[in-house]
Amino acid sequence: MPKVNPTPLPLSAADLENLRESGLTEATIRLARLRTEGGALVFPYFDLDGTVNCFARRRPHNGKPAKYVQPPGSPVRAYRAPATLAKLRDCKSDVYITEGEKKALALSQLGFASVGLGGFWSAYQPGTKELIEDLASIVWAGRTVYIVFDNDAKPQTRRDAEAARRRLAGVLRRAGAKAHQVYLPGGADKQGVDDFIVARGADAFRVLVERTKSKANESRFTAAQLMEMDLPEPLCIIPGIIAEGLNLLVSRPKMGKSWMAFAICIAIARGGTVLGNVQVEQGDVLYLALEDNRRRLKNRLAKLLAGEAAPESLTLWTICPRMDEGGVEEMQKWIDAADDPKLIVVDTLAKIKKRGTKQGDRYAEDYEDVGQLKALADDNDLSIIVNHHVRKMQGDDILDEVSGTIGITGAADTILILKRERGQHDACLHVTGRDVDEREIGLKWDAQSCQWSIMGLADTLRMSAKRQMILDTLRAEGPASPKELAAILEWEENNVKQLLFKMRKDGQVKSNSGKYEACNDNPDNPVTEPGEDER
Repeated sequence: MPKVNPTPLPLSAADLENLRESGLTEATIRLARLRTEGGALVFPYFDLDGTVNCFARRRPHNGKPAKYVQPPGSPVRAYRAPATLAKLRDCKSDVYITEGEKKALALSQLGFASVGLGGFWSAYQPGTKELIEDLASIVWAGRTVYIVFDNDAKPQTRRDAEAARRRLAGVLRRAGAKAHQVYLPGGADKQGVDDFIVARGADAFRVLVERTKSKANESRFTAAQLMEMDLPEPLCIIPGIIAEGLNLLVSRPKMGKSWMAFAICIAIARGGTVLGNVQVEQGDVLYLALEDNRRRLKNRLAKLLAGEAAPESLTLWTICPRMDEGGVEEMQKWIDAADDPKLIVVDTLAKIKKRGTKQGDRYAEDYEDVGQLKALADDNDLSIIVNHHVRKMQGDDILDEVSGTIGITGAADTILILKRERGQHDACLHVTGRDVDEREIGLKWDAQSCQWSIMGLADTLRMSAKRQMILDTLRAEGPASPKELAAILEWEENNVKQLLFKMRKDGQVKSNSGKYEACNDNPDNPVTEPGEDER
């Protein structure tokens, strides 16, 4: 019998080429009922029973970068690939959520039950945290869900997509699903799951999924496999200071670390700046103020807010079980319920760590306690700050000053030690960790606002102080030689000479017959220029 030519696809040549670039087959295109109409590529939407509903999105042919539009005034919708509607109705099937119709169709060709969002924030009813009807109609309880968003070349878009992933994962977990995130490899250009499958093949995508499924695959790999992995950058709560993972904030009692931690909580919960002028991204925050009561917390909150509205994204607990009594599980419940959990602050470690035993191994107990909090941070891709105290005696290494055994510092990712003389407003924050550069940061305390602000690197502050001491001495004693200054200040003469040379170059001092004297104050010549080495 002669072959019968099938009905031609109702698509323009350009639209057909575009769909084939996404790897879509003719069978997939026909089943999805894609067509060219009115100068646009049309994507009809399907109900769960397989019928075409009255909604469609369109990709206009206007010569501009591809933008998808929908009927004016229509609600936010999610695209359910027609080939896998039966699996979407089956509550035992895994579901893949991605961005857009073409990507959902590309996944459906591999047999995955797929849903395409119009954008990574398009899963919710406008102005709410409730899923749109197309998603709410799917039974999520007991399912495993994989979120496969695009890997964008723009850093800010990647950060936004990561926040959207976390929020969606939290909503789906509250609905009873197990939510995982599949990360596509990055590159110079934006890449969606359809691009990845076309470039690397279906098996390569299945490998990504298998890696996501198995924790063993995430923790056991060859060096070659590691170099092939595209791993997201650690989340930085405060750039260069507090990164993703477990952070210890340590000081003597009543030095202001609780004020600092509370201010960080508020800044992140509402978005804005902290420590003077450091920009932070908004997210959900849990503050375990375990040494405070409601009255004291309210007074402190009012002081730090300075008349602004209290952020809804900040949750406060004054009581939490110890870690061996369900404390970690309680924090995990909060994480699962939050839209975009970014930070947990525990004030203090002593209030939540399990009680020690006389016969126990203190190092092992300390490491286990801090390790549980680190695991909580790592498993949920967020930051945890734990307030802790220093020991009374100073050590040869600054980390030796942290109270407890080295099991505490050994398990933490970042250690921040706040040091200031009692009664003084200036302080030094020593920072060391796995994902931050070791540094000393100068801080200034404002007793009026109860806020800390960054003054600069502590090295820079010391330089400024040395210059100021020389200027003060010259103004008090009159012109002096480097040798005379060194004797008065009890410094090395060569160091004094080097610093005087720089100060003369900056117009802060002048010399005559080997004697130096202070110039008149000049606002254009600051006492310190960042980056000089005058130690």
